Amino acid sequence: CADYSRFNIASSVKKIAEKAFYNNENIRTISFPASVTNLDTNVFYNCPNLQSVIFEGSTPPTFASGTLHSGTTNNTFMIYVPDTAVNAYKAVANLSAYKDRILPMSEYPDN
Repeated sequence: CADYSRFNIASSVKKIAEKAFYNNENIRTISFPASVTNLDTNVFYNCPNLQSVIFEGSTPPTFASGTLHSGTTNNTFMIYVPDTAVNAYKAVANLSAYKDRILPMSEYPDN
């Protein structure tokens, strides 16, 4: 595992592979640029300290079933999206279990 707490995905990335951040206990916040259009399953599997996932795109990417499953029952990370896109993200079928955690970027603690 890399030793970092905030990770920003490069704007050239379009797809996040299955278990891309598997077993990373250090990651706390991750930010996905609008260029990311697809996230595979279990991207954050066993990332127990994940606190915030940020999606910069106004159009939600495609989420595989179980994309945000963390493998830990006590993980309650928040999902921040553009203010105008909150309803679009909440409408994504594979995010239904997380819809109460989807918040506008204006509520992100660093703002």
